[in-house]
Amino acid sequence: MNTVFPITFSHTMLSDLWTCEFKWYRLYVQRLTGVTRNGDLIAGGLFAKACEITRKAYFNDGQDEETAIEAGYNHILMGEDTEDSLKTNERVAFIFKQYFKKFRMDSSLVPVQLADGTYAIEYTFQFDTGIAHPEIPDQNIIFKGKLDGLYERHYQGRITERYVVDEKTTKTVRRVKGNKAKLIDFNAEEDQYRMDGQLIGYHWAARQLGVKTTKSLIRRIPIGVEYEAAFELDIPVTPVMLDRWETSTFSKIHEVIDKYKWLTTSGKHASAAFYPVYNKGCTEFAKVCPFHVGCVEPYGEQILASQYQQLIYHEGNMISVKEFKELKGIIGE
Repeated sequence: MNTVFPITFSHTMLSDLWTCEFKWYRLYVQRLTGVTRNGDLIAGGLFAKACEITRKAYFNDGQDEETAIEAGYNHILMGEDTEDSLKTNERVAFIFKQYFKKFRMDSSLVPVQLADGTYAIEYTFQFDTGIAHPEIPDQNIIFKGKLDGLYERHYQGRITERYVVDEKTTKTVRRVKGNKAKLIDFNAEEDQYRMDGQLIGYHWAARQLGVKTTKSLIRRIPIGVEYEAAFELDIPVTPVMLDRWETSTFSKIHEVIDKYKWLTTSGKHASAAFYPVYNKGCTEFAKVCPFHVGCVEPYGEQILASQYQQLIYHEGNMISVKEFKELKGIIGE
């Protein structure tokens, strides 16, 4: 099958790479594309987009809070059907309204205004890593992502704290063991984010933008059978974490470039460079890996080639990997 090394890296890509190198290769180098649906991801996406619509209407466009919230609410109701019995569009929309009743936009926590005058709300960033692409001349690897927001706390006219804010819908909340009242175990909730690479990457991005942040403010939004109010987690981050995240991330990108260069000249099967893990990644989210046949059958490569298209997003359209390589002047398979 055709291959092309990715131009951009993101936290999702890095997470896939650390979970299983071979799955990463299938997704981002061979660009195997099929139709998959995930109700949790659809619900989370609708909630995130509704927050973006609401906050931009309020902070950027000057709409009143009620009108801005209604716009986000309607987006969820009219959006793609989650087809999830728990995270229905109606339930997500209801919880969205309850969320903004608890966390008002006219509070002391407001989005950071960047140098270009825009607010850091659902902010998409991309930075040149300075790492040369292995196939495309004069092209460096780009690190990109989208954060829910950079916010600052004001008190008596001065800024007291700057945060990376991340909103996360969830079906499950960690509870204090043996407690009949089902109290939230805040320590356990916080522990799952203390060393979270995605959040550290967001702080690194903020630093590139000239915004010094010292904490992550995680807003957990339960979506269960019974309504439960959203709650906040306050997670500190240190400069050491940012420096070491940058070192490890950039080193990993260099490593996979070296592997890819070796593979393209070796004539070996891809698994000789990008190793299958045969572990948790094979059944992530209680679903078998869509490319598992390539790891269990001797002719798995041919089977996958018949099941999937090889498509890449380019200038607003999905085109074949072969066509993309021709456009970029990349020679060879």
